[in-house]
Amino acid sequence: MTKKIVIALDGGPDYHGANVGMPGEKLEWIQVFNWLLPLHNDGYSLFMPEKFDWEGERNRFWDIRNRERYTLDNLLANYASVIKEYLSQNDYETIVIIGHSEGGFLAPELYFLLEDYTISAIISIGAGGLSSPDDITAARYGSTLDDESFKKNIDSYNQFLAEYSGERYAEAPDEIIPRRPGDYFLPLIYQYSQQARRPFDLYKEISIPVLFIHGQFDGGVNVASTKHVEENLPHKHFDYIYYPTLRQYPSTVRQLVTMRADIAEWIKEKVL
Repeated sequence: MTKKIVIALDGGPDYHGANVGMPGEKLEWIQVFNWLLPLHNDGYSLFMPEKFDWEGERNRFWDIRNRERYTLDNLLANYASVIKEYLSQNDYETIVIIGHSEGGFLAPELYFLLEDYTISAIISIGAGGLSSPDDITAARYGSTLDDESFKKNIDSYNQFLAEYSGERYAEAPDEIIPRRPGDYFLPLIYQYSQQARRPFDLYKEISIPVLFIHGQFDGGVNVASTKHVEENLPHKHFDYIYYPTLRQYPSTVRQLVTMRADIAEWIKEKVL
């Protein structure tokens, strides 16, 4: 049995990720899995936890209970529980966490929740250290992060949870008159849970190898989120790769092959 494992956290928000093992379900994670195939060929097991137990529902977003529970806090708790259970049943010497976008924001938090296990490295793709729009805007213009504004984000989230939880969630403003820019709207509860996080502060306390990958054309998470980490934690032995034409996902075979090779080479360089 291999002694090495990659734990991959997908991006989001996404209500369409397949329930593994459900007949006829298409695995939406296949693109992320493609990035990691060279690692599997190099002897790594690949573990990709589901976001939640969607109970086989095909239109998961339209169940209000799913929208209520889909916060980054609940997602992190689910990831930690599933991963701990899996790791407790296996004996791995090398554990690498790879997170894309949403998963990248949660990677440093998961690192601390898995303190009973020796995490060897983190790879953050299209995430960086800032998840609040206010923080990212400040980083884009070279301004100091506004701690007071960030505290208000946390207060807003906690207030929302206090006012609208359980049976009261259906009374939340955006649930009464849902906004739908496309197939579904992004509930306030998810937005608040995202804005109340600043992964950058956690990276200050992380000393294992970390690789940040970001596309200069990423329209989901501005590249300033990663550059802020590089510019403000220069003493850390973190590594950074920026792709000048990459968006959130590789859109060409060349981009995919390049990212694959860079990830595999970095892990080999770190002797993982």
